[in-house]
Amino acid sequence: MRKRFERFAENFETFTKNEPVSVLDKKAEQAYEMIQRKGFFSSNDTEYLGVKTKSRRSRLFEKICDRHSNVRLKPSKSGKDNRQITVAYLNEESLKEFEKAPDEEIRKLTQNPVSKKQIADAFGVSEDDAQHLVSRLVGENKLYMDSFGKYKWCGK
Repeated sequence: MRKRFERFAENFETFTKNEPVSVLDKKAEQAYEMIQRKGFFSSNDTEYLGVKTKSRRSRLFEKICDRHSNVRLKPSKSGKDNRQITVAYLNEESLKEFEKAPDEEIRKLTQNPVSKKQIADAFGVSEDDAQHLVSRLVGENKLYMDSFGKYKWCGK
Protein backbone atom coordinates (compact mmCIF):
# COMPACT_ATOMS: atom_id res chain seq x y z
CA MET A 1 0.00 0.00 0.00
CA ARG A 2 2.81 2.39 0.90
CA LYS A 3 4.65 1.66 -2.36
CA ARG A 4 1.49 2.29 -4.35
CA PHE A 5 1.05 5.63 -2.61
CA GLU A 6 4.71 6.58 -3.25
CA ARG A 7 4.35 5.69 -6.93
CA PHE A 8 1.17 7.77 -7.13
CA ALA A 9 2.93 10.67 -5.41
CA GLU A 10 5.85 10.46 -7.86
CA ASN A 11 3.52 10.37 -10.87
CA PHE A 12 1.42 13.22 -9.50
CA GLU A 13 4.51 15.32 -8.77
CA THR A 14 5.89 14.65 -12.24
CA PHE A 15 2.57 15.58 -13.81
CA THR A 16 2.10 18.80 -11.84
CA LYS A 17 5.69 19.93 -12.28
CA ASN A 18 6.38 19.00 -15.90
CA GLU A 19 3.23 19.11 -17.98
CA PRO A 20 1.38 22.25 -16.85
CA VAL A 21 4.59 24.24 -16.46
CA SER A 22 5.63 23.60 -20.04
CA VAL A 23 2.15 24.47 -21.26
CA LEU A 24 2.17 27.56 -19.05
CA ASP A 25 5.58 28.55 -20.44
CA LYS A 26 4.18 28.43 -23.97
CA LYS A 27 1.16 30.47 -22.92
CA ALA A 28 3.44 33.00 -21.19
CA GLU A 29 5.35 33.44 -24.44
CA GLN A 30 2.10 33.88 -26.37
CA ALA A 31 0.99 36.43 -23.79
CA TYR A 32 4.27 38.32 -24.09
CA GLU A 33 3.84 38.46 -27.87
CA MET A 34 0.39 39.97 -27.29
CA ILE A 35 1.89 42.47 -24.84
CA GLN A 36 4.47 43.50 -27.43
CA ARG A 37 1.79 43.84 -30.10
CA LYS A 38 -0.84 45.72 -28.06
CA GLY A 39 1.22 47.15 -25.21
CA PHE A 40 -0.87 45.37 -22.57
CA PHE A 41 -2.35 41.98 -21.69
CA SER A 42 -5.54 41.87 -19.64
CA SER A 43 -7.18 39.07 -17.71
CA ASN A 44 -9.79 38.95 -20.49
CA ASP A 45 -7.01 37.83 -22.84
CA THR A 46 -6.20 34.85 -20.62
CA GLU A 47 -9.41 33.11 -21.67
CA TYR A 48 -8.35 33.54 -25.30
CA LEU A 49 -5.22 31.55 -24.41
CA GLY A 50 -7.30 28.90 -22.64
CA VAL A 51 -6.38 29.84 -19.05
CA LYS A 52 -9.65 29.93 -17.13
CA THR A 53 -8.94 29.44 -13.43
CA LYS A 54 -7.76 32.24 -11.14
CA SER A 55 -4.78 30.28 -9.83
CA ARG A 56 -3.47 29.46 -13.31
CA ARG A 57 -4.16 33.03 -14.41
CA SER A 58 -2.09 34.45 -11.57
CA ARG A 59 0.68 31.91 -12.24
CA LEU A 60 0.64 32.99 -15.89
CA PHE A 61 1.06 36.64 -14.93
CA GLU A 62 3.89 35.72 -12.53
CA LYS A 63 5.57 33.63 -15.23
CA ILE A 64 5.41 36.56 -17.69
CA CYS A 65 7.09 38.88 -15.17
CA ASP A 66 9.74 36.32 -14.24
CA ARG A 67 10.75 35.86 -17.87
CA HIS A 68 10.56 39.51 -19.00
CA SER A 69 11.81 42.24 -16.69
CA ASN A 70 10.25 45.06 -18.74
CA VAL A 71 6.66 43.92 -17.99
CA ARG A 72 4.86 45.44 -15.01
CA LEU A 73 1.64 44.25 -13.37
CA LYS A 74 -1.36 46.19 -12.16
CA PRO A 75 -3.49 44.61 -9.43
CA SER A 76 -7.26 44.54 -9.42
CA LYS A 77 -9.11 47.65 -8.28
CA SER A 78 -11.81 45.63 -6.56
CA GLY A 79 -11.59 45.31 -2.80
CA LYS A 80 -12.32 41.59 -2.95
CA ASP A 81 -8.88 40.31 -3.84
CA ASN A 82 -5.93 42.70 -4.06
CA ARG A 83 -3.69 39.92 -5.33
CA GLN A 84 -5.76 39.36 -8.47
CA ILE A 85 -3.92 40.88 -11.39
CA THR A 86 -5.91 42.39 -14.21
CA VAL A 87 -3.34 43.95 -16.53
CA ALA A 88 0.27 43.31 -17.54
CA TYR A 89 1.77 46.23 -19.48
CA LEU A 90 5.05 47.46 -20.93
CA ASN A 91 4.93 51.16 -20.03
CA GLU A 92 2.64 53.82 -18.60
CA GLU A 93 1.40 54.94 -22.03
CA SER A 94 0.10 51.48 -22.88
CA LEU A 95 -1.61 51.24 -19.47
CA LYS A 96 -3.34 54.57 -20.08
CA GLU A 97 -4.33 53.36 -23.54
CA PHE A 98 -5.92 50.29 -21.96
CA GLU A 99 -7.74 52.28 -19.28
CA LYS A 100 -9.13 54.91 -21.63
CA ALA A 101 -10.59 53.01 -24.50
CA PRO A 102 -11.00 55.06 -27.64
CA ASP A 103 -14.62 55.90 -26.81
CA GLU A 104 -14.72 58.97 -29.03
CA GLU A 105 -13.43 57.10 -32.09
CA ILE A 106 -15.79 54.19 -31.42
CA ARG A 107 -18.69 56.64 -31.05
CA LYS A 108 -17.90 58.20 -34.42
CA LEU A 109 -17.47 54.82 -36.07
CA THR A 110 -20.68 53.32 -34.69
CA GLN A 111 -23.12 56.12 -35.52
CA ASN A 112 -24.29 53.65 -38.18
CA PRO A 113 -24.36 49.91 -37.37
CA VAL A 114 -20.98 48.21 -37.94
CA SER A 115 -19.69 44.67 -37.51
CA LYS A 116 -16.94 43.57 -35.15
CA LYS A 117 -14.70 43.00 -38.18
CA GLN A 118 -15.21 46.60 -39.30
CA ILE A 119 -14.26 47.83 -35.82
CA ALA A 120 -11.14 45.64 -35.86
CA ASP A 121 -10.17 46.92 -39.32
CA ALA A 122 -10.73 50.56 -38.32
CA PHE A 123 -8.37 50.26 -35.36
CA GLY A 124 -5.89 47.88 -36.96
CA VAL A 125 -6.34 45.15 -34.34
CA SER A 126 -7.46 41.53 -34.44
CA GLU A 127 -11.12 40.60 -34.09
CA ASP A 128 -10.35 39.12 -30.65
CA ASP A 129 -8.93 42.43 -29.44
CA ALA A 130 -11.94 44.25 -30.91
CA GLN A 131 -14.21 41.78 -29.10
CA HIS A 132 -12.71 42.74 -25.73
CA LEU A 133 -13.31 46.42 -26.43
CA VAL A 134 -16.84 45.80 -27.71
CA SER A 135 -17.66 43.58 -24.71
CA ARG A 136 -16.50 46.28 -22.30
CA LEU A 137 -18.51 48.98 -24.05
CA VAL A 138 -21.62 46.78 -24.20
CA GLY A 139 -21.19 46.14 -20.47
CA GLU A 140 -21.02 49.89 -19.85
CA ASN A 141 -24.22 50.35 -21.92
CA LYS A 142 -22.43 52.45 -24.51
CA LEU A 143 -22.89 49.99 -27.39
CA TYR A 144 -25.65 47.58 -28.24
CA MET A 145 -25.88 44.78 -30.76
CA ASP A 146 -28.86 44.79 -33.11
CA SER A 147 -30.64 41.72 -34.46
CA PHE A 148 -28.22 41.54 -37.41
CA GLY A 149 -25.13 41.23 -35.17
CA LYS A 150 -24.03 44.82 -35.86
CA TYR A 151 -22.97 47.26 -33.13
CA LYS A 152 -24.38 50.76 -32.72
CA TRP A 153 -23.52 53.54 -30.24
CA CYS A 154 -26.11 54.24 -27.56
CA GLY A 155 -23.97 55.84 -24.84
CA LYS A 156 -23.48 59.45 -23.93
